[in-house]
Amino acid sequence: MNKIVPRQTCTRQGTGRSIASSTPAELCLSDQERSLLGQLDNHPVAADEVITRTSLTTSQVLVALSVLELKRLVRRLPGHQFIRA
Repeated sequence: MNKIVPRQTCTRQGTGRSIASSTPAELCLSDQERSLLGQLDNHPVAADEVITRTSLTTSQVLVALSVLELKRLVRRLPGHQFIRA
């Protein structure tokens, strides 16, 4: 079964130039988002655990997880847990 990867237009940091008209969402991540995505897999992980594993503040982690959820790269589960989509 093929996995559908969301695509979007993203801007190369510092240049203001578009990378591509349809770039996989995983290529359009900030360093924080990429780091958090690397902490997740197909096993649920509590937000508190992600905060403990990283050197980011609570608000940075929660914002980045919300952005990743909007990009459909992670899913929020009951109990404030997250998995990679």
